[in-house]
Amino acid sequence: MPASSRDWMQQEAEDSIRAIQASGHPVYGDLADLHPRAECFGRGESGVESVSVDEMLPVTLDAFAAALAGPEG
Repeated sequence: MPASSRDWMQQEAEDSIRAIQASGHPVYGDLADLHPRAECFGRGESGVESVSVDEMLPVTLDAFAAALAGPEG
């Protein structure tokens, strides 16, 4: 993600955490894990650009296959 998205993502995480807590639903795990990690953000406006399309394609296809397979997948 571009560095300029950091504040927005942090606010979205905080809003999500508050909404989950207010819902009264049981939570398993740590809601703090919803906060974005610093390494998710690139140094420039365009974010991390060191991954080529050739590197992204197999991972993207694996993600789609897993989504289509469902939770039993």
